[in-house]
Amino acid sequence: MGSNSIRVHGVYLYQREGSRYWWARWWVDGVEYRRSTKCIDQEAAAVEGRRLRVESERPHARRRGLGPSLEDAAVHDIARSEARQHHPGYSKTLESRWAKIIGKLGAGTELASLDGAKLDRYEEQRLAEGIRGQTIRLEIGCLKRVWRALLPGTPEPRWPVVRRSPKDSRLRGHLRPLEDVKAVLANLDPYIRDRVLVGLLTGLRDGELARLRYDWVEPAPPGIGVPAILRLPDDATKDRDERIVGLPGAALAAIKRRMEADPGQPGVFPVRSHKRALATASKNAGLTYKLTWRDLRHTHATLALVAGGDVTAVRDALGHGSLEVTDHYLSSTPARVAQAAAAVELLLNEAESAQQTGTADEETDDEKTKPPDIAEGFWRARRDSNPRPSDPKSDALSS
Repeated sequence: MGSNSIRVHGVYLYQREGSRYWWARWWVDGVEYRRSTKCIDQEAAAVEGRRLRVESERPHARRRGLGPSLEDAAVHDIARSEARQHHPGYSKTLESRWAKIIGKLGAGTELASLDGAKLDRYEEQRLAEGIRGQTIRLEIGCLKRVWRALLPGTPEPRWPVVRRSPKDSRLRGHLRPLEDVKAVLANLDPYIRDRVLVGLLTGLRDGELARLRYDWVEPAPPGIGVPAILRLPDDATKDRDERIVGLPGAALAAIKRRMEADPGQPGVFPVRSHKRALATASKNAGLTYKLTWRDLRHTHATLALVAGGDVTAVRDALGHGSLEVTDHYLSSTPARVAQAAAAVELLLNEAESAQQTGTADEETDDEKTKPPDIAEGFWRARRDSNPRPSDPKSDALSS
């Protein structure tokens, strides 16, 4: 087999002389299997090797009168995710979920042996550990998914109905005073400072910022108030939809500084090390709380609306699927409350002025007697949330 073999989930991958493909080798009940994966890429070969192993174990399980074990189910589910080319982060999350499931129920436990009582005990144990209901529901969903894939037609057990845990206020973002944010920025090193500044000005998620590339930056169309835009491709966003985000001058300058500091790096902020840095900077700034990335997104959303932004534009910038989600990111401020009262007074004054003008000159101008459109002037017309530059090939970073 050679000394250059690689072991991945119980399957050894090796290169056979005279073959350009990776080969897989494994054992089931003392029986050795050697199969070609028909794959040149090592990662693809690992996925195919896992699939071949699961297939070879089924006849052995039937002869023993047993079904697939939880370890087999985990291998199948992870291989299925990788075969469908899901995001690498999802595959890692899936591996972590199965590690928790196997740690509680046992790797050799037969999938078909699970029943309602076992699943109820599993739920109770996880809740006793302080695990949130949302997480337990996802773990039960893994078991349900592999049951239907590996045991089709077999009566399913009574799956527990796991309730969602109440929202933890400590995990939610909050609107933070700009003085506090500036104090934290002053205590950060240049790399983290630029990262946090871009996140605050654009409202990007931490994961989206970690995947940010220089070629996503494009010059902005004239007249939209920012020098450049970010065009996030669908495979880089949480909802898998392309998104356009405005890039203010300060954010563009921060990206240019990163490009000058590391010109050979395609990613702008590849290192995700902000949590500890923000906690330390918050302490050094004398704050009684730790500034988090969720705080940055909440602050961005609220300040954008206070400055006169359209709530639908804020929704699109944050990458939310509905205004209901965006509403959780908005905080009421005295400025917003005062602006609402001032807007109502302004509309009433305009209506009264229009009525008086219309009475004085009713015969000469019928338009002046029309009641004012209250929606006009109060609500901003929604701008195109997906603007495209007039010259996509031009380089905003070179200007």
